[in-house]
Amino acid sequence: MKKIICFVLALVTAFSVIICGASVSADGVSSADVFVDVKNDSWFKASVDYVYNNGLMNGTSATRFEPNTKMSRAMLVTVLWRYEGSPMGYANRFRDIPAGAWYTDAVSWARENGIAAGVSATQFNPDGNVTREQLTTFMYRYTQYMGCDVSAAQSASKFPDGSKVSNWAKQGMEWSIAVGVISGTKDAWGKTVLAPGDNATRAEVATVLMRYCSNPLFIHAWDEGTKISEPTCTERGETVYKCADCGIEKRVAVSPLGHVKTSQSTTKAATCTENGTLHFFCSRCEKWLDEPIEKLGHTWKAATCTTPKTCSRCGETSGAALGHTDTPKCSRCGRNNRAVLISCLRNDVIDKYDGEMVFYEDDSSYFGLWISTDDQLVYESVVGDSTYAVVFQMTLEDKDMLRYVDYLTNDSGQYGIIGNYNIKLSSITKNTSKLTFSDIYYVYDSEDIEAFKSHAATSVKGALEMLNSYMKNNYGFSVHALGYTNYN
Repeated sequence: MKKIICFVLALVTAFSVIICGASVSADGVSSADVFVDVKNDSWFKASVDYVYNNGLMNGTSATRFEPNTKMSRAMLVTVLWRYEGSPMGYANRFRDIPAGAWYTDAVSWARENGIAAGVSATQFNPDGNVTREQLTTFMYRYTQYMGCDVSAAQSASKFPDGSKVSNWAKQGMEWSIAVGVISGTKDAWGKTVLAPGDNATRAEVATVLMRYCSNPLFIHAWDEGTKISEPTCTERGETVYKCADCGIEKRVAVSPLGHVKTSQSTTKAATCTENGTLHFFCSRCEKWLDEPIEKLGHTWKAATCTTPKTCSRCGETSGAALGHTDTPKCSRCGRNNRAVLISCLRNDVIDKYDGEMVFYEDDSSYFGLWISTDDQLVYESVVGDSTYAVVFQMTLEDKDMLRYVDYLTNDSGQYGIIGNYNIKLSSITKNTSKLTFSDIYYVYDSEDIEAFKSHAATSVKGALEMLNSYMKNNYGFSVHALGYTNYN
């Protein structure tokens, strides 16, 4: 027969604990020689010695104990749940306890067995710090659940703040005072107070553990247990244990066994928003059953300037696109913002004649910007020599478009036109830098076609370089980086 103390802590994050056995002692290494934040004159030094030497609590690192670190509500109930063998099959009643969290089953067990209630009917607050009155209440209820005598009580009125103990915590606090689990703490004026609403620290938990585990009231010699009911696939079983010394009993739940699934198939696939259905045969309970397949949930791709947040699995969108930043060149995606660019250029343009901003002009060539009556920003160039003149316009929109390329000649008073209208830049072969002429219009002298094409390609390249250089020098970005030296 093995004697086991009624209180156990399991390893949870930085709060490490092991089963509290009958062989615990206060002898061993001085914690002040191990942890730099534990001093020989620290009020909690003896408690840290005790829990460290008996394997109840470790440091948060090799050299630090962190006595003032707080303990969460989820951590404390998980400690108790693991001591009970991590029983499963308890329903989750709290909205803030997600399915599958490391503390979900522990919180569900603690609630159903009356060890830990929520902060409301639907909220448990798992990440909330455990207060001193919550700590004593949890221990009181756990001791009661274990079958120990909890009839002892001593009024909290001897403490100056005894009236501050919450009504729901009064019974647990007075029991803790009576059995010596808690004896108060010093306030800023040196008075011994209960401080029921203060958060419980690692040092305080170590002290409570030392007092609890060394109290003979909570040490029992449990037998091997008698099964009251066997667990099934879906229902818990129960085993009762009896103390050979005092005769008290405790009942411990045995987790459901779970189905043994064979011949299973998916009859409905899960989607982002809807559960699926798994059809299977259980060889243990010999039944054909259906079980929900958890919905997949959306896999969101972040919103961009032009697209809202979008699920990569089902295509559902949420919210709105971010929109371009209010600069000539969007700082988020690099796209040119035509409307803002026009606003930035407007003052420059109206200072020039006829609404044009000329940045290059000589006897045979002209390059400039102008704003049309409908607020279109238009780039125009005319490049010529004694025989040819290439004229083209480009509207600077989100998708730039080359409006037209014209060939004009004045030979003996006769004129001809050759070229394309409404050429989208996206249709031009970028990887070969070729300017494609798909439509040949009227031309007076067909022998000049090839010469015109070559002259037009060179003119387009030069004009684009001029425009890009101007925009980069004055506004910090290029309209686009296309340049064409070839044609077909």
